[in-house]
Amino acid sequence: MSKSLFILSTPSQAFFVSLAANLVPKDSILILTVKKQEEEKEMLKYLSQLTWQKIHIWYIPSGNSNSEYLKAISFKIKLIQLKLRYRKIQNVFFGSYLNLYHLSIVAEFEKSNNLCLLYDGLQIISVAKARNAGNFELINYPLLHRLLGFKKPTLESIKYITPVPLYEIGEMDSYVVMKRESELKKSKEINDQLIYFIGQPLPNIGITSKEFYIKSINQLSKMFPEKKLIYIPHPREDSEIIEIIGDQFEVIKFKDIFEKEYIMAKVIPGKVCSFYSSVLLNLLYLNSESEVIAINIPESEIKYKQLRGHINVIYKYFNNIKSDKFSVIK
Repeated sequence: MSKSLFILSTPSQAFFVSLAANLVPKDSILILTVKKQEEEKEMLKYLSQLTWQKIHIWYIPSGNSNSEYLKAISFKIKLIQLKLRYRKIQNVFFGSYLNLYHLSIVAEFEKSNNLCLLYDGLQIISVAKARNAGNFELINYPLLHRLLGFKKPTLESIKYITPVPLYEIGEMDSYVVMKRESELKKSKEINDQLIYFIGQPLPNIGITSKEFYIKSINQLSKMFPEKKLIYIPHPREDSEIIEIIGDQFEVIKFKDIFEKEYIMAKVIPGKVCSFYSSVLLNLLYLNSESEVIAINIPESEIKYKQLRGHINVIYKYFNNIKSDKFSVIK
């Protein structure tokens, strides 16, 4: 009988689980919460190599139409059936602390179970810091989900599954450093004349102005005038910004997530830069041979004051990284 349940919703979560197959016992149950079939295919590309007892694909709402409301009702029915079918679950691994569908599944299984938050980039650092400071508040559920009886977990104690050490965690929490079973191939050529800039949708979500974002990339290029800067856009970036950047620099859109493309590449750049993208931390975990550079965003350039503390937590973590391959610049 299955004892472990995994809940994932992004290719990034799936990718890191695939690198640490020792986390997944052969009798594990997998639930993918997705909005589109493309997301399902992308995640299964990484996860199909693992031996699952059962894989469930649950589609979740992506809009406000009646058909999307029916997906929420269907999800609730499936959740009830899941709880009735798997009564001996002991370990629940979930990919996001901010995903109401992940939380609602955890709420049904958290009694007498080990709750493990999987690595999904920098979110894990912010969550650990917040819980250490006594902030256990979870996201608010929409009215429809409250009416349907979606529950919130208490999450009194969680274990972080992370490729990097965590320095600030609550008394009731703990962490386990992932054992990496796959890493970069060593037979790579490093092109010191190349800089990859990893894009983030910061202007889209109102963190910085468009002007500051573009100006920073130009300034970075001027710091290394003899090198070629290539911009790797984020999937959720504004096409207008990509167009402006594309007038000055080469833009390359990868089919796979950056980390997978980097692992498979024969030639890698001398430097990989961004503001505070999870990619920077992920490359260290993968033993990247490129120099990894984080560009500090001044507090005055962060438009929403309530986000400044959250972003400062990430830069504080970055500044504590002891590696000759990693640096933070202004």
